[in-house]
Amino acid sequence: MGKVEVEALLALSEALLPCPDVEAMLAVLVDEIARLLAVEHVSIRLLDVSGVILATQARAGDPFHNNVGFEFVMGEGLVGWVAKHLQPIRVARAEEDPRFSPRPDQQRALGAYLAVPLREGDRCLGVISAVSEVEGHFTEVHEQTLALIAGFAAPHLRFARLRRTATPDPTTFLVPAERLDPLLLSADGPSAMAVLRVDLDELEKLRAQKGVGFADLLRKSVAASISNAVRGDDVVVQLEAGAFLVLLRDVALPTAMRIAERTRRLVLADLERHRSTANAVALSFVVAERKPGESRDALFGRLSVALAAARKTGRIEAARSA
Repeated sequence: MGKVEVEALLALSEALLPCPDVEAMLAVLVDEIARLLAVEHVSIRLLDVSGVILATQARAGDPFHNNVGFEFVMGEGLVGWVAKHLQPIRVARAEEDPRFSPRPDQQRALGAYLAVPLREGDRCLGVISAVSEVEGHFTEVHEQTLALIAGFAAPHLRFARLRRTATPDPTTFLVPAERLDPLLLSADGPSAMAVLRVDLDELEKLRAQKGVGFADLLRKSVAASISNAVRGDDVVVQLEAGAFLVLLRDVALPTAMRIAERTRRLVLADLERHRSTANAVALSFVVAERKPGESRDALFGRLSVALAAARKTGRIEAARSA
């Protein structure tokens, strides 16, 4: 790799820093990759929150298929193979490779094909692929160049996706529940992660007794207290009207229990300033250390068991491993 190529890679790395969102970042990537590899066709497919579907998020050049929104499944075709095995593919003619998955809406032959995984550790985020209608176009240097780009782009991409999903609602300062799955996926790695669930018990009963305004102010007050108690980069998710989940990254269970205790003290202290409110409110706190790759349903199942115990004991309960 010569001086010109190195300078181009450095320029691309710097160009990603000011990108405001995922879409802008991907647009820069596909255009610059096409230029560096001297091809017209580059695409970036990202895995969805299920970790199964690879959907095109950005493209340079005209598509080769009529159905431009076609989604590959993990393991399907050349791009699916790269995602599944976390290994690059470089072939002189795509259609001659046994891993190629033909589609009836393909308009013309692909030609030479090169693809590398966007990875974080042993987890795939997506795949960058390039096509040249000139057979045998891609060399080992092209493959190394694309692998380098994927290597420095993946952390930027992960952070941009996390920043988007973790952006709180400007009126409540809480992350909506529908963004929880992408947050759990983005935090699924070798580092420990714990969750703290806080429930305002019998909120519906309070709403019926004291009115909608009282219940809404109470919910907002508790949410603010939780946000003030946890660390600045922890994410507070609104589950239901009276339930909150705090994602504690890089935290094991013992530390999470201490954070939960601090949170409970602050929430109760804030409520104590309004004695009529404090006397009417029951709160439950539960903590779990999430297992690597644990699904949302499995995690919530453990939290539910611990929540039932917390409502009986009045203590902070730790969710047991299944």
